[in-house]
Amino acid sequence: MEKDLEKLVDQWLKETQLEEPSADFSSKVMHKIEALGDKKSIAYKPIIHKGILGVIFLAIIAGITTVFNKEPLRYPNWFQALDFDFLEFGVSQTILYAFVFLAAMFMIQVFVLKSYFEKRMV
Repeated sequence: MEKDLEKLVDQWLKETQLEEPSADFSSKVMHKIEALGDKKSIAYKPIIHKGILGVIFLAIIAGITTVFNKEPLRYPNWFQALDFDFLEFGVSQTILYAFVFLAAMFMIQVFVLKSYFEKRMV
């Protein structure tokens, strides 16, 4: 069976002739590729909208100012009416500073990576 298949393939290869493309084949193909390239354009869409980045940045700044504010917080009257007895737990100043530092480093990393990928897209 394998020998018959080999003979058939050899016979088919002898009967067929090598086809050659026309003289202007490359130029026709390049014109079609250029025409396709003009139609498609990639529009840049940011992963995180500028407004959301601004809100996150303001939240981090508010957190930092709250941490470094030495005065105790004064709550309005309606806040005192809420019962938060189940939330009584202590957080050391070191952990609070570490959290603020990590949040700030995260925001810096977001801006650095954003600028890196914007440069890479161009």
